[in-house]
Amino acid sequence: MLLILCVLGIAIQGGLSEESIEYFPKIVGGNPASLGQYPYQASLRFRGRHFCGGSVIDKRWILTASHCLSGYVSISE
Repeated sequence: MLLILCVLGIAIQGGLSEESIEYFPKIVGGNPASLGQYPYQASLRFRGRHFCGGSVIDKRWILTASHCLSGYVSISE
């Protein structure tokens, strides 16, 4: 678990530019949000493409679901 959080912490340090974000409405009945409206939300990306979401829980930490990293990171006990 700690390894996953460390990897995510490193991955988000690069930051995102507004030009690199693609907007696709995915939530039925949801409302569009402007950039920066929900600063505690994170887009997890691989090779520039969004694959899962996460929540910013600290300055250097993102919390996400384990299925988001299935196949990307091996977890050993």
